[in-house]
Amino acid sequence: QGAQSAGMLNALYQAVPEIKAVMDQGETIFQERRGTSLLELMNTGGTPLNQTENTQPAIFLSTAAIYHALSLKGFEPDFYIGHSVGEYSALYCAGLIDFSTAMNLVISRADFMARASKENPGGIMVVFDGEKAAQEMISESGVDDIWLVNKNSEKQTAIAGTTKGIDLFCAHLKDKDIFHKKLALSAAFHTPLLESAAANMAKTLESVKFNLKNAHKIISNLTARPYPADEQMIRTHLARQIVSPVEFVESVKGVHAQGCKRFIEIGPGRLLCNLLKNISIEEPESMPTADAKKGELESFNLAAERFIAPKAKEIAQASESAPLERMNFEPKELNNKDLKTKGLEKTDAPKEVMNKDISFNTFLEQNKTLVQEALQREYEAFQQKNALAAVENLGLYTGSVCIAGVSVGLPGKGHQVFNDKNFDRILAGNNFIEPLTEEEKHRIVDMNITRVYKEPNGNARFVDIVSTKDVIQLAGKLGYFDLSTEYGISRKFDLVDELAMAAGLEVLKDANIPLVQGYKKTSTGSRIPDGLVLPQEMQDTTGVIMTGIFPGFETLLHHLNAYYYNKFYVKPYEELENIYYHLMENLSDRDMKDVITNWFFKIRERRKVYGQYKFERNILFDIVSLGGAHFAQLIRAKGPNIHLSGACASATQAIGVAQDWIRSARCDRVIVIGGEAATSEAQMPWVGSGFLAMGAATSKEVVSDAAKPFDEDRNGTILGSGAVGIVVEREDTLKRRGLNGQARILGSYIGNSAFHPSRIDVGHLSGELNKFVGQVERQNGISRRDMAGQLVFMSHETFTPARGGSASAEVEALKSAFPDDYKQITITNTKGYTGHTLGAGVEDAILVKGLQKKKFPPVANLDHVPAEFSDLNFTQSGNGDYRFGLHFSAGFGSHFAFLMVDRLEEAGVENNPAYHAWLTRITGSTEPMLGVTNKTLCVFPKDQRTGAIAQGKIEDKGSGAAKPAAPEVGTSKGHDEPEQPVSVQVEHSPKVAVKSAATDVLGQITDLIANQTGYTRDMLEPDLDLEADLGIDTVKQVETFGKITKSFGLTVPEDISLSELNTIRKIAEYIGSRIQTADTPAQDDAGTVVQTPKPGSGSGPDVMKEITALIAEQTGYTLDMLEPDLDLEADLGIDT
Repeated sequence: QGAQSAGMLNALYQAVPEIKAVMDQGETIFQERRGTSLLELMNTGGTPLNQTENTQPAIFLSTAAIYHALSLKGFEPDFYIGHSVGEYSALYCAGLIDFSTAMNLVISRADFMARASKENPGGIMVVFDGEKAAQEMISESGVDDIWLVNKNSEKQTAIAGTTKGIDLFCAHLKDKDIFHKKLALSAAFHTPLLESAAANMAKTLESVKFNLKNAHKIISNLTARPYPADEQMIRTHLARQIVSPVEFVESVKGVHAQGCKRFIEIGPGRLLCNLLKNISIEEPESMPTADAKKGELESFNLAAERFIAPKAKEIAQASESAPLERMNFEPKELNNKDLKTKGLEKTDAPKEVMNKDISFNTFLEQNKTLVQEALQREYEAFQQKNALAAVENLGLYTGSVCIAGVSVGLPGKGHQVFNDKNFDRILAGNNFIEPLTEEEKHRIVDMNITRVYKEPNGNARFVDIVSTKDVIQLAGKLGYFDLSTEYGISRKFDLVDELAMAAGLEVLKDANIPLVQGYKKTSTGSRIPDGLVLPQEMQDTTGVIMTGIFPGFETLLHHLNAYYYNKFYVKPYEELENIYYHLMENLSDRDMKDVITNWFFKIRERRKVYGQYKFERNILFDIVSLGGAHFAQLIRAKGPNIHLSGACASATQAIGVAQDWIRSARCDRVIVIGGEAATSEAQMPWVGSGFLAMGAATSKEVVSDAAKPFDEDRNGTILGSGAVGIVVEREDTLKRRGLNGQARILGSYIGNSAFHPSRIDVGHLSGELNKFVGQVERQNGISRRDMAGQLVFMSHETFTPARGGSASAEVEALKSAFPDDYKQITITNTKGYTGHTLGAGVEDAILVKGLQKKKFPPVANLDHVPAEFSDLNFTQSGNGDYRFGLHFSAGFGSHFAFLMVDRLEEAGVENNPAYHAWLTRITGSTEPMLGVTNKTLCVFPKDQRTGAIAQGKIEDKGSGAAKPAAPEVGTSKGHDEPEQPVSVQVEHSPKVAVKSAATDVLGQITDLIANQTGYTRDMLEPDLDLEADLGIDTVKQVETFGKITKSFGLTVPEDISLSELNTIRKIAEYIGSRIQTADTPAQDDAGTVVQTPKPGSGSGPDVMKEITALIAEQTGYTLDMLEPDLDLEADLGIDT
C-alpha cells in the first residue's frame, strides 16, 4: 500500500487487451461484493482510493493484470516476494490460487483490516534508518504500544501503534532531532491491534485450497523464507501476517543469496525498486513494469523485453491468446486448447504413434515427458538410497530420543532444596517465594541504583533508588542444602556447581540408573574401592551438559568481599577504633553518634566473619565453568562435556543439544544439569539490582500482588534460585534396561532472533514456532489439531510489564502455530510459585513429571485476565488427561528454544525381569542389592561386605526381583576431601609386620590418612604408593604430611624430600625415627607418649561442660535445661 495513485494502470488498460480482461473480471467481482466500481476509484483517486478497503483490491488487481500479460509472453520468475497485500498477488502469480479466489480473499482482508482499525485506531510513521536503529529508538523512548512493523530497507523502517503511542514517539524523535515522517493513515497495520482481523482472516482461509506445486517459490512476509508445502501452515502464515512485521529486507537478501540478482516490480509505480537501492546486496538489477513517470506502456514493454528469455518468447508465440484462468497454475500447461491446434499437444501415451514409421529419436522426442517422469522416479529412488547409505556411513541414530528421568531443586527457606516432595508440592501449586530481610533490602539500596520507571501515560524516566520500599521485596531463596552431609561429597565447590551436581545425582535416581562401586588396581596388584561411579558400560557413552548463567559468581564474590573487607576494615581496625572513640568524645549530636556506633559495631561483628583473608589455591577450579566436568569426574561420565549458557533459555537449549549429540552418535545419553543461586546473600545485590535497574523486577511486597503471570496487573518478575536435572537417552538403550522412559522427544528447537538484548521479536518467534510445529507433524505423523486437545503449554511467562514482556509474545506465537485450536490447549506456568530460576530452568522437568502425574498447577494469582487472553485455557483444577507437552523458553540476547514431548508410561523396576537382568550384568552378581545411600541410588552384589558406605542407612528401593537386604552401615568417612561419596570395603592380603618401633606410629598415621582421603583403614596397605595407588597428589601429600607431623608434635624440616616418603610404611618409619630424637612430645612418668583423647570419648568433665555450653549458645536453652542424656532431635528439636 502506498503505490496507488489516480489513473493507475489506465494507459495499460487501454493499450493491452490481456490486462483489460483481468481488470474487467476484477471489476465484476468488486461490484458484486461492494456495489461500487473499483476501476472508477482507481481512475479518480483521492481519499476513497487511499482507504485500505479500496487500496488493497486496487493494488492486487493491478499486479494480477500485469503478471497475466507478462506470463502470456513466457515470463516465469524463480521467486515471488509480495509486500503485505502483495503476498496475495504472489499466491495468484505463482499459481497457488486462481484469480477469483485471490480477488475475493483480498477484498475480505481489506474489510477485516478496515473494521479492526476502527475498533483500535492507530497510526504509522517512518524513520529513515534500519531495523536495529529503529528498535533502539523505540527502546530509548520508553513509549508503550508501538511496534516495528515494515522492515522496508536499511534506510527505511515503518513503526505503527496506537494513536497516542505514535504521537508520543514522534514527539520523542522531534526532541532528539531525528528525521521522520508520520503517514496520513489511521490504522496500525501489522501490529497486535489488528488481532481481530487476523482471527477473521484465519476463519476465511479455512476453506481455501492451495496448489502446492510452486509454494517453494513464494517468500513469506512472516519468516523471510520460502513457503512450506503445507496448506494449513500457509493459512497460518497468511493470517498471522496481518499482525506481524513484514520482513522485506531479509526476503530480498535471502533470494539474492541463492543467486537471484534481477528483480522486477509487478504493479503500479516503482516503490519496491526504490527500496531495493538501500538494501546491501551486490549488483542488483531492477525494473518497474508500470512506471507512470516513464509511461506505463513504455516501461511494461521494456520490462517484457529485458526479463523474458528468448526461448520463452518463442513458446509463447505459439499461442495467440489465452483465457484468464489459464494462469491459475502452470500457464503454459493450461494452454493446451490452443497448443493442440498448432500440433504441440503433450503426448499422454506412446500408443498414439505406434503405427507410424518413425525413428527412435523421433519416438523419444515425442515421448520425452514420459521418459523424464520415469527417469525422475529412478533418480529420486537413487537419491533416497544414497541418503540412507550416508546416514548409515555416518553412524547416525534415527530412532526415538526419550527423557529417562528428571529432578528439581526448589527454593524455600523452610525446606531442603532437594526435598523428596518437590514435584508434588509444585504441581499442587505451593508457594516457594518469600520476603527479603531488611538487611538484604539495604544491600540493594547500597548499590546506588538508577532504575527505569514507566509511567501509566507511556512516558519513561529514570529514578534513583534511595529507600528499601523501592527495591525488590520478594525472592525464591534457597533453603537447606549441604553437599557433604546430604550427598557425602565433602570436597567444596562453587555453590552453583554443587547444586547442579546434586541435581545430577537426583536425576540418576529418578531415571533408575544406579551407581556401582568402582575399583582401582594398585601397584601391588590389589584392588581398592574408587568411589561410586556409573556402570562400566555407560561411562564412555554418557555426556554431560551443565547450564547456568552465573557459574563461579558465588565463589568470586565471596573472595572479593573477604579481600576488600579485610583490606579496608580488618587490617586498619585499630585506627578505626581510635577514630570511633575520638568521635564519641567530641560529637554532641546524639543521632550522628548512633549512626557512627551502628557503623562501628557492624565492622566489629564482621571481623568475626571475614578475619584474615587467605587466597584460595584452587580458586580457578571454582570460578571457571567446570561444574559439568566436576560431575563427570565424580561419576566417571567420559562422553562429551560442555557448559551451555543461552541465558534463561539454557536448560531447554541443552535438551536440544543433547538430542543432537545422540542423533550424531556422540553418546547414548546425556545428563543435563543446571544450578542457579542468584538470590543468595552474595549474588542478590548484583543480580537483583540488575533486574531492578532495567525495570524488569517487581517491587511489590505481597506475593499475590507481585507474582502475576498473564494477569492484567503484571508488573515485574521475581527472581528465584534452584537446580534441574534431566537425563536424555536413546530409546533402544532404555529398552535394553527394561525401561520406557518418561517422555518421548517429538522435537526440539534452538534459535536466536538477533533482535534485542531483552525484548522478543514477536514476528520471528511466531514464524519459528509455526515452522517447528510443522516439523513435529512431519517427523512424527501427527497433526497439530490432534495434539491440541491433550497438549499442555508450559509458558515462559515471567510476568514482566506488558510492554515487551513474554506473555503477549507467547500467546501470539501459540495462536500462530495453532490458529484453529489454540483455545483447546491448556496453558500453565510455574514461575508464579518459584520465581525465575534463570539458567537452571525447572520448567522442562516439571512438564515431564506433570505429564506423568497428569496434573499441573493453576496459573498463580490470575485475578484479572486481560481481554487479549480471555479466550485462552489457563489451568484451573490442574488434573486432566494430558499427553503432549510444549515448552517455550526465552533468554536475554534474543535466545529462545522449544521442546515438544509425548508422555510415556514408564515400566518401573518392580518385578521387571529385564531390569533385574541388567543389574545382574553390571554387578556380576545374581542377587544385586539396589538401595539409596547419601540420597544416591546405588547397587551392590548381595554378598559384598560394605565398609564406609554412608553416614546414614541404605534405604531399600524395592526392585522386585532384585530386592536388597539393607547392608550394615560402616564408619563415616572423613570431612576433608574424599573424591567420591562412598567407598566399599574389600578383603586384602595380610599385612606385612613392621618393626616394633614404628608399630603404633603406623596405626596412627594410617588413621590420619584414612580421614584425609576417605578410604577405610583396612584398605590402606602400608606399601601402597600414595599417588599412583591412592590418588594423593603432591599438593595433598604436603597437606597430609603437615597434619601428620603436627599430630605428633613435630616440625617439618625444610630439607625433607616427600618423593622419597611415597608409602605409608616409609612415612611411619620416618616419623618413628624422629620420635626417638629430642623432637618428641611430652611424656608421662612411665616414658610413654601422651596421646590426646579422641573427640568421641567424652572423657573429662571439661569436655562435657564445653559441649553443653556450645549447645546452649546454639539453641538458646539455658545450661540447667540441658541434661546430658536428652536426645538432640527428639527432645531438643535440633534437626540433622
